[in-house]
Amino acid sequence: MDYLLTTKIFCGLCGSYMIGESGTGRHGTLYHYYKCTKAKRGKTCKKKTVKKYAIEKFVAVCIQNFFLHDDVIDKLTDDLIDFHRRESAVLPLLKKQLADTEKAIDNILNAIQQGIFTSSTKGRLEALEAQKEDLEIRIIQEQMVRPLMTKEFTTFWIRQFIDGDVNDSAYQQRMFDAFLNAVYLHDSKIVIVCNCKDGTETITFDEIQCSDLFGDAPPSKS
Repeated sequence: MDYLLTTKIFCGLCGSYMIGESGTGRHGTLYHYYKCTKAKRGKTCKKKTVKKYAIEKFVAVCIQNFFLHDDVIDKLTDDLIDFHRRESAVLPLLKKQLADTEKAIDNILNAIQQGIFTSSTKGRLEALEAQKEDLEIRIIQEQMVRPLMTKEFTTFWIRQFIDGDVNDSAYQQRMFDAFLNAVYLHDSKIVIVCNCKDGTETITFDEIQCSDLFGDAPPSKS
């Protein structure tokens, strides 16, 4: 059983992870739910359990409704491109090294044109040319691993999520992997944090029908 919000859903009361669990009731009914780790292990938190399927669908619906529309997609696209560029620290370094190497080669060629040529000059030039070739290969390899993200491609990629089926667990998983940073689940509200600047949305449960979310755990043995 895959719990799609594992490592991303937190208890809003104590801040601990909520983990996926299952259990069988007295009449053989199988339950799947998320439970606060402190409520489970130390009984030090009073957070209610929440139904697995209901909360996963609810988060998918919220992302679709609050984050996947035109005015947010444009901002989300810029944030993703900026994040990608900042994460790719290797490529700028390789390009700087290549520029420095090419400058050193030019300096030696200028010296040769002025009549300065020794065995050490020849050896240095050969070493720099070999270094230049190696850097060019490494730059190509890095670009293949981390291709440049354009705004057009990124917008197209994000828009494929707009009309997905929120009941489909595979779609939910792709959406959570792509956009979801964290979910903080309180008894009265849910805070959803997505991977963009100011990408936080708070939804209070008194504004929606939430009876299907809570209490999906095996009855306690009293």
